[in-house]
Amino acid sequence: MRSKTWPETRKKRIELDGGVCINCGESDRLHVHHVVPLSKGGKDAMSNLRTLCDGCHNNAHTGVPVPDKLTESDTRWLPTISEVQRTLDSTGHPLKRAVFMLFAKIGVGVNDLPDLKVTDLRIKKNPFHDEDALTLDPRDGVPEHIIISGHESPAPQGGGRLSTAKVPLDRETVHELRRWLAIRPDSRGCESLFLSTNKWGEPLTTKAARSIVIGMAKDVGLYEEGGGKYNLTPSVLRMFFEDRFQGQPAVREYIVGKKKSPPFSFDRIATDYREGIYKLVP
Repeated sequence: MRSKTWPETRKKRIELDGGVCINCGESDRLHVHHVVPLSKGGKDAMSNLRTLCDGCHNNAHTGVPVPDKLTESDTRWLPTISEVQRTLDSTGHPLKRAVFMLFAKIGVGVNDLPDLKVTDLRIKKNPFHDEDALTLDPRDGVPEHIIISGHESPAPQGGGRLSTAKVPLDRETVHELRRWLAIRPDSRGCESLFLSTNKWGEPLTTKAARSIVIGMAKDVGLYEEGGGKYNLTPSVLRMFFEDRFQGQPAVREYIVGKKKSPPFSFDRIATDYREGIYKLVP
């Protein structure tokens, strides 16, 4: 039996999805689909609902593949690429976009963020900005990348790494990092790549990084208190990267820190990454 609030919940979900089917863009005969069915314990929570047209809704229930198909699993929920794109689009704040990009595009663990230094970043200089003070390293001929130190993680999906990794970056991620560096607080003596813009100049904490993702997810209906494993969080973005990356499995495992040594030369890793990574910016 439907709750009394279902009509309003349904209306809000359709509005959040832009009044169209998230799979095919159809605007007629819309249904609100439960990612995890009510019969399997799913809720009418906004984070468990998606807008589908009549045809795509039928396909979702009969097992017929549809474009950007929603993931249904008793053990995990993953957002679609379009949902991650929409979450990124929910803010123009350079810090939030840069942090979100690292979670979504290289599967960085939430415990990795506070350890990242400006000097870990290896991107070519922007000829239109003076970045000498940021100690960026423009290495001609070397693909742009970031160094992520190896360490043990105190929690699952927290970003534990078997060894230090040289992780390639694509153009979208480099662009967002440049935007952040352009406004990064000038905090002398602090080398942290990410600094708080609320507590000006203090290193960004694990809690603050997680709050950035949750806040963005709430704005697009992908996080709701009590939603549990069906909410968009940094750990879900890490799993999203592992699931959606189309490059070689060995490269993916190296990037997320599950390999002790590089499987190939860095040039080959960077090429495979660029060819296998999805786009989040239209």
